[in-house]
Amino acid sequence: ADTFTQADANGDGNLSFKEAIAGIPALTQAVFDALDTNGDGYLSPDELGVDAGSDCSGCRGVRPTWLGDAMTAMLGLIGLAMVAAAKKW
Repeated sequence: ADTFTQADANGDGNLSFKEAIAGIPALTQAVFDALDTNGDGYLSPDELGVDAGSDCSGCRGVRPTWLGDAMTAMLGLIGLAMVAAAKKW
């Protein structure tokens, strides 16, 4: 949540592509567009799974998102495929 707030240079509560790449230079337009689920050209805290209003001291203020779950599942499947391929040798 703090990183989102820092990246939001104009303080409008959303991240433009320019603001997002300032914090993550490797971010591509294609990934930005995939995260921009409502297609407005900006990333909101909801689209990123960030709870910008979180005041708890024991959490990071981040909620799981479907994209994060999909990435985790994909990495798990890649790992299983690598183990299976190694057993064939």
